[in-house]
Amino acid sequence: MTRKAIIGIGGLLGGILFLYVYMYMPPSAFKTNTPFSVRKGDTLRDVSMRLKDEGYISSRMFFEVMVISFERERALVAGEYTFTTPLTVRSVAEKITKGVFGMVQNKITIPEGFTKEEIATVASVALPNFNKERFLERTKNDEGILFPDTYFFHKTATEEDVIKIMKQTFEKKTASLFATIPEGRTKEDIIIMASIVEKEAQGDKDREEVAAILWRRIREGKLLQVDAPFMYILGKKSEDLTLTDLKNTSPYNTYVHKGLPPTAIGNPGILALKAALTEKDSEYLFYLHDKSGTIHYAKNFDEHKRNIKAYLE
Repeated sequence: MTRKAIIGIGGLLGGILFLYVYMYMPPSAFKTNTPFSVRKGDTLRDVSMRLKDEGYISSRMFFEVMVISFERERALVAGEYTFTTPLTVRSVAEKITKGVFGMVQNKITIPEGFTKEEIATVASVALPNFNKERFLERTKNDEGILFPDTYFFHKTATEEDVIKIMKQTFEKKTASLFATIPEGRTKEDIIIMASIVEKEAQGDKDREEVAAILWRRIREGKLLQVDAPFMYILGKKSEDLTLTDLKNTSPYNTYVHKGLPPTAIGNPGILALKAALTEKDSEYLFYLHDKSGTIHYAKNFDEHKRNIKAYLE
């Protein structure tokens, strides 16, 4: 046998060994009994990169080829997966394309605008190992960045698991939004404003208009005079507020203190965040909600008084 033939056979055997290692042997660093999350909206590239980075697969290419061969590259099943034993890349691909999570999943839906207290209440009902008090203690500075979404947690998930996933989801969902922030505003300003808009507006058009009005009031040095923070500090809706409430000295009371409240008053969704990032100039300075929740705008205080008379008295 010639040297060239020997080299050729060696190369062929090496290629076969390479394929065997990548296709039929789990990575040595494969993580077992550790949740891996596929989030709603993740692309095949997103998932393959995280699987590779976290040690579940040795080759992104082989994983993506497997998923594509199952004709599921656009329909990965969102949720949290736990692999109790090391798996081949094919097995990982099969489980993620078929939604075989590996453990019982508890579905938790967090609506836009929920506060951390409301999140804690929902999670404590769904997850036996979730500690509400520890969650509130560890998220005392996180109001606004616990992203509202539908999540799938293992029944054994703790408050730490919930915090980690919700904050990671916020960062992923908002990274592109915060790439550019209007001059004179901060990321924190946007989040706080979005949390107000989430409570004050009724729809897409209203979100943008309400945000524009409130930014204009801040620019012009006027009080915001929004009712939403009272639900956060007093648990009261607009119709339940008294004159004494309006004089409350809390820094969240925008009838007394100019500018934004010190923190967000809930956890806003993407649409509210987009509205808060608007640079639109509004022709209005006032708005109110009638008894059905419809918003009516006014360019000046005289118009606003007429709206009060027409829709609230």
